[in-house]
Amino acid sequence: MNLFSNRIVGIICCFSALLTTGSTYLFWLGSGLRTRPWHIEACIESSFTAARARPDYAGDQEARDLAEEIASVRNCLQRVERKWLPLRNYDACMGEILQTWVHAHFFKLKAGEQKQNARKKLEIMSAILKQELDLQKRGGRIAFSYDLRDLDRKRAQSLLQQAERLAAQNHIESALTLTLQAWVSFRKFSERADSLLARFEDERLRQKWDQQVRELIQWSKKTGKRAILIDKFAHRCILLRGGQVERSYRVSLGRSWYLQKTREHDASTPEGQYKITKLIRSSKYGLALLLNYPTEADRANLIRLKRSGQVSGNTRLGGNIEIHGGGRISVDWTDGCIALENDDMRYLYQRAYVGMPVTIVGISQLAASLGNP
Repeated sequence: MNLFSNRIVGIICCFSALLTTGSTYLFWLGSGLRTRPWHIEACIESSFTAARARPDYAGDQEARDLAEEIASVRNCLQRVERKWLPLRNYDACMGEILQTWVHAHFFKLKAGEQKQNARKKLEIMSAILKQELDLQKRGGRIAFSYDLRDLDRKRAQSLLQQAERLAAQNHIESALTLTLQAWVSFRKFSERADSLLARFEDERLRQKWDQQVRELIQWSKKTGKRAILIDKFAHRCILLRGGQVERSYRVSLGRSWYLQKTREHDASTPEGQYKITKLIRSSKYGLALLLNYPTEADRANLIRLKRSGQVSGNTRLGGNIEIHGGGRISVDWTDGCIALENDDMRYLYQRAYVGMPVTIVGISQLAASLGNP
């Protein structure tokens, strides 16, 4: 009997304990918001991650304010978490959590709007830059037609391609940064090209070159003989006969053709009035016509440059300037010579003679009037 009574008492005690625990749990749940609001925290954390990912995060006061609010919410939650589970009450944190969630939500919306604006800005800037590069190239601008040994244009094109790839991957801010860098490189190239080619717009030089061309044409017309005109800007070799154009060829020039030749090894093609002194059947580049460079005019110019301090006192003019074959018309590659394609050089060589006048000018109206050869 005692054993039976003990069992009954044990069952009643266990039942009472379960009832008490269940009642306590129901009371805990019904006393307010006792569980941690994980879903709201997740939204806040998502916005915080977006804030830190923005390139301007370090300098954005609104982003820093949001980060401070999130840190305050974390501290509040940590204080609650230190308590025993049945005693945890997140009500004290909810006001701050909800306020931070609202701020984070609006910040996320604003960040999305900024991203859309950045995308539009990127599309506009990329389109304008691509159009500028394309128009100047198709427009025949000499800086795009021939290598000025300047990497800024190529860098601009490379950066623009990288920006397009990043934009396709939705990295808008990074793409916008690269596009801005491409603009800087393009402007450097344009400014340098304008500076290097400015001499071809110099009115005094153009009058001098036009006079030299007129003299060559008049001489050819008067004598009925052939003469050669080289236009550096147009990259043209024009064969004259009786004052008329007989043939016109595309040519390659010195690597620094756009400069006025002032010294040896400057890779620039000289400018002036010259004559052929020798016909060479077998040179390094096949058929060749040797010019009488430097002339007395070239030497006088060097003396003037030395006296003015523009070049050093031991500067030399060099020599061995030729019109020769082996030309690669798509690039300027010579040390200062004029290079034609082999078939063109063969035709010219067969009609050349010792003493034949060769005038080399920066730019001429005659070459411009011929259009593309």
